[in-house]
Amino acid sequence: MSDPWDTAGTEADTPVAAPLPALVQWRFDHLAHAGAFSAGTDSVMSILNYGAESVSVAFEEIKPQEWAEKVYRPDILANPQRLHKKPGYEIVNNSAGKS
Repeated sequence: MSDPWDTAGTEADTPVAAPLPALVQWRFDHLAHAGAFSAGTDSVMSILNYGAESVSVAFEEIKPQEWAEKVYRPDILANPQRLHKKPGYEIVNNSAGKS
């Protein structure tokens, strides 16, 4: 399995939304410019049949070296029952800022 934390050839301190392959590491400004956030919000409203006044969507940039501590352990490992789509990776070690 490839290491989602491998930042070779990238700026290691550049925040990303999730651990992504180096080929697809987009920053939030690129996603926002492409309309990804409004498209996601529109999808939630459409699927749930809610109006804009009833939906709030928040995104937070997380640096790759902080992903395991801030997201993977507390949100993914500790609460698998809340996941509707599980990640295609596992974080198995705890070395050099990775977990």
